[in-house]
Amino acid sequence: MEKIISITQLDSEVSFGNPSAISRSWDDEIIYFLMLDRFHDGQNRTSVTSGSGFGDEEKLKSFCGGNLKGVLLKLDYIKGLGCTAIWLSPFLENDNRYHGYAIRNFLKVDPRFGSLEDLKLLVDECHKKGLRVIMDVVVNHSGDTWHYKESSTPYNKGKAYTFGTWKSREWPVPIEFRNPGLYNRRGSIINFDEYPETLEGDIFELKSFKNDHSQEALKVSEILASIYIYWIKETGVDGFRIDAAKHFGIPALKRFVESIRDYTEKAGHRDFFLFAEVASGDELAQEFLDEIPALNAVIDFPLHFLVPEMIRGNVNPDQLKKLMTHRKKLSGGQSKVTFLDNHDQLGQQIKKRFPAGLSDEQFELGIGFLFCFPGIPCLYYGTEQGLGGRGKTDDAVRECMFALDNQSEDLFGQDNFYFKKIQEFSNIRKQYTALSKGRFEVLEVLELTTEVKYGNKKSILAFSRTYESELMLIICNFSSNKKINGLVRPEKETYSGAFEKIKSTSSDSNNKFFEVKTEGKDSGIAVELEPFEILILKKINGK
Repeated sequence: MEKIISITQLDSEVSFGNPSAISRSWDDEIIYFLMLDRFHDGQNRTSVTSGSGFGDEEKLKSFCGGNLKGVLLKLDYIKGLGCTAIWLSPFLENDNRYHGYAIRNFLKVDPRFGSLEDLKLLVDECHKKGLRVIMDVVVNHSGDTWHYKESSTPYNKGKAYTFGTWKSREWPVPIEFRNPGLYNRRGSIINFDEYPETLEGDIFELKSFKNDHSQEALKVSEILASIYIYWIKETGVDGFRIDAAKHFGIPALKRFVESIRDYTEKAGHRDFFLFAEVASGDELAQEFLDEIPALNAVIDFPLHFLVPEMIRGNVNPDQLKKLMTHRKKLSGGQSKVTFLDNHDQLGQQIKKRFPAGLSDEQFELGIGFLFCFPGIPCLYYGTEQGLGGRGKTDDAVRECMFALDNQSEDLFGQDNFYFKKIQEFSNIRKQYTALSKGRFEVLEVLELTTEVKYGNKKSILAFSRTYESELMLIICNFSSNKKINGLVRPEKETYSGAFEKIKSTSSDSNNKFFEVKTEGKDSGIAVELEPFEILILKKINGK
């Protein structure tokens, strides 16, 4: 096979490499995000029970041996959990970075992860099992492929530094990227929330591409579109997660997304899914969605910053109510990808996985909330095994699911508490369309118990999801110390009637039916919730 080093070698014919026949709405997906190097190495192993992953702090700094064949081996495991789509961390040839985001050859699978044939086989087998595949694409930067002439290059008020030399004659690939004029050359970002620094600067040693309206930036967009169209044609992946979109910026991302969307439409793949990592507050995330209609979704960082801390008792539920009250209604076809934790832990001084230090009740509340809340839920690999990684660096939350000191053990048991609870809530989400597609409304709650963890502030959060004639109520108690009596008070007449209990995480919950009145001084639905309980109700139509 000819070695591909230039985009001029890529086939210009419009085609789609073995696309899947999956036709369900993306709103119905449950995404499983895995880091290739940390998931599985493809060896036949025996699962053991452990609350922690494999690998000490030193070993987790470098490659551990996970690969594409390892993912192939565990497809039934992922599907059995209830997940319907797999988001793969970047698999293109990297600098010596296990995470995959430091790409030096954009046209080749990293041999440490496998081959192009391994990738094609994985995608094909996923499609046969009804699993979609999402490729993690890097557009903001290349790997550390060249030197600055200066020895110290922090970002300094937009000052341009001098290009020095390429680190190798072989990289970057495609060769069109071997043009110093295509890079910003502003040095490393110091303040990640300052503009224009966060747009112009390098993310650590990774070299950022031009992303403005210049001719060089337009050339970058053209090269990137050619690269990733090639991967669509070669593999038939179902969507892209776009890394570091906040740093790439709206103009450059819009050019890229529109190029990909234009191609997939021509190729007949109209449900190709594009979502972006916009690590910011709600306003900027919404701006990306407003300015780029062809973008399907952004990752919901504001929700991620709130919910785990609500469950840990560090944030009051009123903060989430405020977020949802001010959150703009999304345009048709746009959504958010929701999550509790991930591989980056942005802005956290101490990195920790969601299960770290949580009780079973807290974990169950978090998973239940994620699967009932608006958006497409995304699970981070190992959550279903209760991995509790914690430390000062991201490596601490990127544990291995397979042993590094032997070839006999891994962590893929399906009989533990964490796996079963995720499986249970995924089944509930799939059974009730309102939980994936339903209209969302925060409901008023009158709390009748005053001695709660948050003092005079409320601990109960209630909301509804409505889709056609299906109406669901979700009521959560974020207090850790005692039962709370409350009156959930929906105002609309549509809520009036009988509700049946679909799920309660309390062993003391004996009520199977609840009555909602929307008139009179006792209007509402009376509930008594245990600490960290989530109660899911469904209206009985005609009653």
